[in-house]
Amino acid sequence: MTASVYTQLLGPLRQSRLLTLDPSPTEATDPDAAPLVGTLETFSINNPSPTQPSYTALSYAWGDPTPATSIALSVKPGTPQHYVLLTSNLNSFLVSLRRYTRFRSGPATGDSPPPELATLSLWVDAICINQANEEERCMQIPLMGTIFGKAERVIGYVGLASSESMKLAIDLLYRLIGTKHREESVAGSEAADVTPSKADKPVLVWKQWRSFMQLLSSTWFGRVWVMQEVALGQDVRVLCGEHLWQWEWLEMLMMAIARTNAIDLLITIAGMKNELLGDEIVNQCKRGGIQVLNMAMMRNRRAKGVRSCMLKLLGWSRHAAVKDDRDRLRGLMSLATDWDSVDTDSQSSVEEVYFNFARYIVRQEKFLTLLSFAGLSSTTYGLPSWVPDWTVERTTNPLASFTHQVNDEPYYRATSESEAEWHVASDKTILVKGYSVGTMVSTGLPLSEVNLATVQQKSPLAKIIDLQNWLRDCKTRANANIDPRNLPGRAEACWRILIANKTVIGETPPPDMQQKHARCHEYWQRVVSR
Repeated sequence: MTASVYTQLLGPLRQSRLLTLDPSPTEATDPDAAPLVGTLETFSINNPSPTQPSYTALSYAWGDPTPATSIALSVKPGTPQHYVLLTSNLNSFLVSLRRYTRFRSGPATGDSPPPELATLSLWVDAICINQANEEERCMQIPLMGTIFGKAERVIGYVGLASSESMKLAIDLLYRLIGTKHREESVAGSEAADVTPSKADKPVLVWKQWRSFMQLLSSTWFGRVWVMQEVALGQDVRVLCGEHLWQWEWLEMLMMAIARTNAIDLLITIAGMKNELLGDEIVNQCKRGGIQVLNMAMMRNRRAKGVRSCMLKLLGWSRHAAVKDDRDRLRGLMSLATDWDSVDTDSQSSVEEVYFNFARYIVRQEKFLTLLSFAGLSSTTYGLPSWVPDWTVERTTNPLASFTHQVNDEPYYRATSESEAEWHVASDKTILVKGYSVGTMVSTGLPLSEVNLATVQQKSPLAKIIDLQNWLRDCKTRANANIDPRNLPGRAEACWRILIANKTVIGETPPPDMQQKHARCHEYWQRVVSR
């Protein structure tokens, strides 16, 4: 890669670059095979809105980092060109965008280009950031949230639509959202006239659902950086080949599936649990669906002016993937209310970034809520036990991740309402002043972890048996140190364990709560006794 096309960016002005992508030559026999050509222009993110250039920010998965092709860049038209290497996925993304514009404004129709893609002024991280300049990369990382937030639109790329499978998935999307939105695309089979309100009860056409589930397994849905890019985008679109649809369509469909708790049913009906696809595709599909719902929640919260704490964001992104483990924090910092000082220095190790984050959160938050996320550690980085290892995928959210809807304060704190007195020693152990109130006798597995090891192989009946065993375990632990003659006390301890001693609004449940929900309690008693 030649770096001479990259002029020096001025940090105090918060500068970045924009790519203007040229259309393919009209005389080209195969326009898609024509080389990619464009110009780079420097702009300041600090510019006021009237003078801020209009651009589209591209969101995509890098995929295989091996360069597959290149783009010819110049500082302005007519100046010498320099070549920047591109990955295969980014090349396909840019070619698809160029093709979309060509189809929408081709000479056969004489139509003007769609306003959202008329000039193809783009922000693309692999091109607009000099990847050979480590200092510049570190300087641009904190600006990415602002770049995506100020973009006129964000376009996410899930791949090509050339396969029959993708065409079926797109057809299902149109079928459930409605034909009146078809003008957004340039291809695809005819769609039924289904209004968005009818998406509450998805039509189970197994081939289409199978294709849609495979679409959710796209690596784009599983990236941490995508969560920030989608959550901050003003107008988010999704591109699959030449098909461009609104993010809200995908969001609407996934929320309908979630309301009916139908994702496992759809995967089964779609015939995805077989030897051809295997468990990996099924798991990716589920994670993709979860990520869509998480991003929908983030966008909704931001639309209401509610921002989230970093610990909650880390809980939501626990299924997402990164190439650099430091990006688990970097990729979320623009969304967090309580931390904007992520160490972007490439010289800082993962251990240093995670340790500094843990110390900062404890200092700022003062109630040791962080400890609820600790305890799961890999052997890769050798972190102290009180420092959460964000590379370890959790199957459940810690209690501290459940927060009030109004002020986002956690229901559970290690120190309750008291501020912690603590000190980090030179060997990175944390010393905390406290009082001895008792001894933990035993602990059990969360229900999700009871089923985790063999969840794909278990039948519904086997899962019910697991539920029975888990409830019996809860009952046994509740009764372990309570006088057998104190039956009301044993019953109260049991139901308080099942609800983690909190009501749905985060309050400590009163002693008479069992009587108010007697029928529910009787039901669980019957389940346990079977």
